[in-house]
Amino acid sequence: MEYFINQTIHFDSLNGLLSLIDKDNSTVQLSRPSTRLLTELITCCGKTRTREALLKAVWEDHGLRPSGNNLSNHISFLRKIFSQLGANENIITTVPKKGFRLEAEVTPGRSDEDQTEELITNKRKGIDALISAKKTKRTLTPSTVKLLFITLITLVVFFSVTYNLSIQKKGVLLPIDSCKIVDLAEDSAGYTEEKRNLLDLFIQKNHINCKKNNRTVYFRFINYFPRRDYDEGVIFLTQCHQINSKKLTHCESYLSATIKKP
Repeated sequence: MEYFINQTIHFDSLNGLLSLIDKDNSTVQLSRPSTRLLTELITCCGKTRTREALLKAVWEDHGLRPSGNNLSNHISFLRKIFSQLGANENIITTVPKKGFRLEAEVTPGRSDEDQTEELITNKRKGIDALISAKKTKRTLTPSTVKLLFITLITLVVFFSVTYNLSIQKKGVLLPIDSCKIVDLAEDSAGYTEEKRNLLDLFIQKNHINCKKNNRTVYFRFINYFPRRDYDEGVIFLTQCHQINSKKLTHCESYLSATIKKP
């Protein structure tokens, strides 16, 4: 599960990663006990968790020997990390003779299961739309069929980018004005200058700020290179906040489609 603390700090409880949203190289890898401890405090944000409950949830329930000193040490460590990330170290408050409480604004992100279900649903909708178009092709104009085709391509590309980016080979890096921009095309080594010029115009037109929040931009041209007399062309671009080499979040996608008039 992902959480956003005071709208500035990102916490990935699955991988034990704590980082600033808007700064590169700020990720801190937490130990498993620290990860479980912070998760317990977040899920009960604003409420006091007793020492006994924390010792049981973080150590005893995982076959580890609970220790008051260990709990205090991990609380001190988390406060230090929050302080390094620019938050008040008193974000974790000690409640005398009771326990600890997290004093922060916490916004839960979508779970991996929710994201998977949404993307699969969108992909199925695109396929259903194409099937429906084929069944009623006598009443559809050629432009409508082409638009449905482009929509399906876009959904497939977006699905591929979101799920396969961490396991496929890295695309060719195409820096533009110090932005991290990656070409996902199989033939990404060619037409570099032409792609750079088109991307520069596309980024300016859509007011895309790829320098903010450790963003990486991934793009793909469809039916653009090599230049031929295509009936349609698509520019697909998505920019994501990269937490680490295998984790992307907060992706924003853009699409430009051109259809040749009949």
